[in-house]
Amino acid sequence: MWRNLRSSSSATLISASVGDSGRSDAASFGTISRLSYTRAKFPFETIISGLPFDRDYYSNLLAARMLYHLTTTLSLQGDWGYLKREYTAANASQNFSGDIWHASVASQPQEKLTITLLGARELTAYVDAESQYFVSNRGGVSFDWQVTRKVDLRFEGVREDRRYVADPANVSVGLLRKDSQNTGTVTLVLAPTRNFVITTAYRIDRRDSSLPTLIFDDSTGRVAFLYQFR
Repeated sequence: MWRNLRSSSSATLISASVGDSGRSDAASFGTISRLSYTRAKFPFETIISGLPFDRDYYSNLLAARMLYHLTTTLSLQGDWGYLKREYTAANASQNFSGDIWHASVASQPQEKLTITLLGARELTAYVDAESQYFVSNRGGVSFDWQVTRKVDLRFEGVREDRRYVADPANVSVGLLRKDSQNTGTVTLVLAPTRNFVITTAYRIDRRDSSLPTLIFDDSTGRVAFLYQFR
């Protein structure tokens, strides 16, 4: 059993989880199951639709994870869970629950190349804005190529669809929001020496939305330097 207590200016989180892991006689298959509980307490209320809102909540998550090596170069990894979040009795209309999952298939057609297909469904609270929570469905592909011993190159493309679920008492059906976002990222990692690593990345984002003011195109870049003392 694990227990964690975190405090910050925004919230205090108390969480506990229990789990077990298992492996079949064949070393190619393994499972992990977990049950976790979280209690969050916020020092201040927020204002939603002109009314005070107590953001304190309880959250329960039951999840199971599986890893299966189909062959020496092909593996399947996934997890499925059920998330339930409850607020105080005065804000019970903001409660939500549902299935969540993540899955990926990784293939290594060559020694230095790995191709990964991924998909996910998540539920995320968004009570501070115009919705109760949103459902995210995501899919993508990545290519990892070890060009040389000192150079790694990664390409990743992801599409995410978000459906925002509103509290009928606060938001009209006509204002419900749906977003679709496409992201492409190229990452180059250079290790000129054993202790020094340079990481550069370039990312392009495009979001389409049912609300025209939220549509955007953007691109970002970053450079990071890491030196390890050994």
